[in-house]
This record gives sequence, C-alpha cells and structure tokens, in this order.
Amino acid sequence: MNIESVRRIMRNKIEQTYEDSCSVYEQINVFDEKTKVKKGKRVAIFEDEPCRLSFSRLEAGEKADPASVPSQTVKLFINPDIDIKTGCVIEIMHKGRTYEYERSGQPAVYSSHQEIVLKLCERWS
Repeated sequence: MNIESVRRIMRNKIEQTYEDSCSVYEQINVFDEKTKVKKGKRVAIFEDEPCRLSFSRLEAGEKADPASVPSQTVKLFINPDIDIKTGCVIEIMHKGRTYEYERSGQPAVYSSHQEIVLKLCERWS
C-alpha cells in the first residue's frame, strides 16, 4: 500500500465523521443602475458542503482576575480542496440549528482535511 492509498483512506474516514453542512458566502459590491449606487450583495460561493464543527473550551488565564472569563474555540473540519477566504461568512447547520461564523485564522490544510478556526459573525458591514 502506497502513501496515496493511505491518504485516501484517511480522508474517507475523516469525511465519515462530517455530520454538519455549511454554505459559504462572500460580500461583493454590485452597481445598482436605478440608484446609481454600489450595494453590498451576499453571494454563495458553495452550498451544503459536508463538514464538522469542533468545540473546545479555553479556561481563563488568571483565577485571581475577576475579569477573566473562559472562552470557546470553534473549529471547522472540511474538505481540503475548498478555499474559504478571510471575510467570508460561513453558515453552518449543526444539530438542527444554523450558526453564522467567519474565518478568523489561516487554515491548517492536511491531505485528508483542513481545520479552520472560526469566530461568530457580528454582521455584514
């Protein structure tokens, strides 16, 4: 068995864990002929892509500091061939609920999958 066969098997096994789906949207400016003004328009880059969300909790740094609060890291596992640009909105259907996130960091791309740290989407600007 060669390395490519092993990679295909690994990718297949990881993709079997994908129980969520996501759609990725990009904000583009479109010129409105009627108003003569450019408006932001939400355009789907791709839809219903299988994926998986992973949640981990980071504890507060200093227990003596009452302002310290625990935070949560949300990570998206998805096909490594997909390019999700910074600033795109990622709408994820997870356990019957829909959440909007945006990419917050450089993806970690592996031959079997990619991992993207997400942050909750505040709103389109």
